Amino acid sequence: MKSVIFDLDGTLVDSQPLQFLAYKKAFNEIGLKLSWEEWKEYWVKSSIDAYEWATLKKLHYNVEHVRNRKKEIYEKLIKNNLKAKPGAISLVKELRKNGFKLAVASSSRIESIKLIVDILFGQTFDVLQSDTELGKRKPHPEIFLITMKKMNASPSETVIIEDSVGGYKAAVSSGAICVICPDKTVGCNYNFPQAKKIISSLRDINSEEIMNLINK
Repeated sequence: MKSVIFDLDGTLVDSQPLQFLAYKKAFNEIGLKLSWEEWKEYWVKSSIDAYEWATLKKLHYNVEHVRNRKKEIYEKLIKNNLKAKPGAISLVKELRKNGFKLAVASSSRIESIKLIVDILFGQTFDVLQSDTELGKRKPHPEIFLITMKKMNASPSETVIIEDSVGGYKAAVSSGAICVICPDKTVGCNYNFPQAKKIISSLRDINSEEIMNLINK
């Protein structure tokens, strides 16, 4: 079965500024600061979470309180401000129409994934998977391996579309076909030598090109 797995934040939706703002507000409430540069360098490019941030910066705070407060703020921002990346909705619809199995595999909480997908994409995806539920996070490939298993999809017939360095490494390690669409909001100077295709926008790829990548 031909399958496509999408990352969510920075790939399907322009959510990184909202994720950052939600965490910044949650930290501000307990007297801590988080800058946009720190967010890009550590949280996005290195795929760390609130627990790892506390260890990295030697900070002492109630991580679960911060994460729960961030979730409350973020969900309000999603409902009022979130937009799909250019070409995302039309590409997903086209792939569905042409018989591809579809999934979202993201480092966001499953509650946030479900909310975003419901608001912007409806009942389009066969599998929604969060790596917060797993033992390992991107750049480890576990999330993609489990998602493919749930889809009954083989790596050789699966295209993973990612935007970040951690996502790229996880996709390549999973054995699937990797397509990179860098998130211009956060910027990326990294090279992606093992990506089968690099695009500047989801408008730059279609179901026929994805099928060709699988059939190569």
